Amino acid sequence: AELEALGITVRLGDGATLPPSTELVVTAPGWQPDKPLFLAAAEAGVDIWGDVELAWRLRGTNGREAAPWLAVTGTNGKTT
Repeated sequence: AELEALGITVRLGDGATLPPSTELVVTAPGWQPDKPLFLAAAEAGVDIWGDVELAWRLRGTNGREAAPWLAVTGTNGKTT
């Protein structure tokens, strides 16, 4: 509800379709790039960002000071 109040459309799951006038698709590492939603976005020229890229681009926006980053790399399913 909070995202919708900001004019953001959220689509979840394998059956999600690309909403009209989409400007950006944000995904997580577990999603394969051959999913229909991503193929439709690419065909329409819509940017597709990973969740980390979104966080990076939002750092220090809206008058906030950029916070330091700590990256933990490796395989999915970390217990850290």
